[in-house]
Amino acid sequence: MREFATLTPAQIAEARQRFAANQLADFITTAAVGDASARIPISRLYGIANDPGAGMPADVAAAMLQQPALRAAYRNLLARAADYQVPEAMAASTEALPVRTGGGCRIRFLPSQAEANQVYLIVELDDPAAPPPGALVFCDQENFCAAMELTGWRNGVTQRIIEMDSDILRLARDPKSIAYLR
Repeated sequence: MREFATLTPAQIAEARQRFAANQLADFITTAAVGDASARIPISRLYGIANDPGAGMPADVAAAMLQQPALRAAYRNLLARAADYQVPEAMAASTEALPVRTGGGCRIRFLPSQAEANQVYLIVELDDPAAPPPGALVFCDQENFCAAMELTGWRNGVTQRIIEMDSDILRLARDPKSIAYLR
């Protein structure tokens, strides 16, 4: 027979508080917008936030468009899971293609010489030996986010080609946006 330790009253109170917090989080993130298909459990949102490069499922994206609380919960989970965060820019940039610098990394955009409607997104880590993040996510003040997978790291640097009208570049140009590398 297994023996279990008896919980102290303080441990029981803490467990009740955590269960109540989880129940509240589930309530917030599953608030229906008129139909049951808009219900997104916190556990699913947590999984998406921990693998942002995998892409956003269509039903979750649709629910996020309609539910500000769901977007806020996703961003909170994303911020907690991020390996690197690049905070808001200090002032509005006059550059057409911004450079964003944060603790341990730098994100910059360079024009493509081959295609006028494309730019190179370059992410550089200060420590080339650090484990590379798998995704970049930019979020604005209303918690609308755009993510992209990061692959092909070499010596702490990766680059991707993106379109000039991409959501990533639009959000990067917003000085109030925050970037998360996970």
